[in-house]
Amino acid sequence: MTVVRYDHDSEGRTEATHDVTEEGLHINVYRDGEKTDSHEVTPPLPANQTLNAAEDHLSTHLDGYIRRLERWHGIPRDGP
Repeated sequence: MTVVRYDHDSEGRTEATHDVTEEGLHINVYRDGEKTDSHEVTPPLPANQTLNAAEDHLSTHLDGYIRRLERWHGIPRDGP
């Protein structure tokens, strides 16, 4: 199940993707297979820097994405 997605397509083959060198790195948030939100993570960057930026962003916000998924799907959280 897709929870979040970062995308890059320098060819512009679909409207659902972004060229990070022109538009910056974006994150798409999904609920039940449907995109619910999309926002910019970084300004435009060279393509070779965006993987690190995406990994940094995800590691910083991972717990929040997990908690939201659990809340959306009624999954009880073990522990604090």
